[in-house]
Amino acid sequence: MGLKIIVKAIVPCFFFSSFIFGGFAQDSGQAEKQSAIELDLQEVIRFTVEKNWDILISQQNIQHNKSQLTQAFGKIYPSLLFSSNFTQQIDPETVTLAPFTRDNPTAQSFTYQVFPERSFWGTVQASQVVLDLQAFSALKRFKTQLSASRTDLLLQVRQSIRDASVAYYQVLLNRLLWKSNEENAAFARKNLEDVNNQFRAGTSSRYDLLRAKVSLSNSLAQELSSKINLENAVRELKVAAGIPLEQGVTVSGKLDEKIPKRLELNEAGELVGNSLSLRRIDWQRKLAMQDLKISFASLYPTLSSLLSFERKFDKTSQETGGLPAGVKYNFYVGISLNYTLFNGFQRREEIRQAKIMIKQAELQLKAQTQSLGNELRKAVLAVNRGVDQIETQQESLDLAEQALQIARERYRAGTGTLLEILDTQSALLLTRTQYAQAYFQYLSARATYEFITATN
Repeated sequence: MGLKIIVKAIVPCFFFSSFIFGGFAQDSGQAEKQSAIELDLQEVIRFTVEKNWDILISQQNIQHNKSQLTQAFGKIYPSLLFSSNFTQQIDPETVTLAPFTRDNPTAQSFTYQVFPERSFWGTVQASQVVLDLQAFSALKRFKTQLSASRTDLLLQVRQSIRDASVAYYQVLLNRLLWKSNEENAAFARKNLEDVNNQFRAGTSSRYDLLRAKVSLSNSLAQELSSKINLENAVRELKVAAGIPLEQGVTVSGKLDEKIPKRLELNEAGELVGNSLSLRRIDWQRKLAMQDLKISFASLYPTLSSLLSFERKFDKTSQETGGLPAGVKYNFYVGISLNYTLFNGFQRREEIRQAKIMIKQAELQLKAQTQSLGNELRKAVLAVNRGVDQIETQQESLDLAEQALQIARERYRAGTGTLLEILDTQSALLLTRTQYAQAYFQYLSARATYEFITATN
């Protein structure tokens, strides 16, 4: 009887807890789905600019260079220094004067205590650099370095946007391939079911049944592979855009929603000078020239002025007699001139290294200009080749879909074979894949072209 009562009490509690926690888990799952962000190309670019790690690092480099520039200004601003010192004797000192001495002419000895001795002094010192060509040249160099870091940020932003855009197109490509393979697997599954029914009815051979099974097995393997490729592409997109890997995303957009446009090679060649990569190397050349000026500035002396005020206080008290307290004020005005006569040939080698760095930057600028011209030419040709391939594959895709429709009608009418359907279905899948890859190659080449020319 007691067991029945316990069971009757536990069962409602079990169902109640299942309802509560099951509903909570369901709500959590729905909340997770709702928290998934939808990404189109514009959202991908926005996330990239705001969250990409390389861009954030470049922004911190700008702040670091600003701090260095402020520090360089501090070396030519006036400096103000305050220093002080306080001393006091801890134990009193007992002094005994013998009789008939200069300090004690009486016949009796005389004893007294000297109480702790105290002294305090404080100094306020102001100095100003009058002539320091190295400090002035370093200030100009830090200004140039700040401008160079801003160019690096722009270059990093464009490079990150290009990489994120290509990753976005990669997701669209793999999603399109996965859908095509999924549709092909569904068709192979339906085809196997029809062939199996026909085989039981005696209207289809065992060879057709085996071909249908092999076709389904291959289709399922391709579907699984394309799904894995899609998941990997989504993760690559998250990394490129700076999105946490645990964040759910839904990628929207179509691979072929942009109308392909051809590019003119002659017009594109004139845009090489807009490349941020060339600007970056040119800033490196300017920095090397500033280093050369700093090295030459070490050949000149440095001159600075000095103004100092000092207050000193001494006090000694005695039990009988003693020295009076004293306060002293001192003012100092001076000029400091420094010149390095010899520093172990360091100055000569610094000048030599700076000239070498300038020459290297000039050679890098020429080499990068030629390399970018070649890359730009390849990008333009890839864009135009992609346009041609898209047009060709579009026609082939229409023909492949018509061929599959005819093969299905012939098979239903009994005038065609299963082999014709399988061949036309494979041809359609191949054509769709080539069409999607042609669009992906076109968009990737377009992104590279825009990165090189700093356009769009």
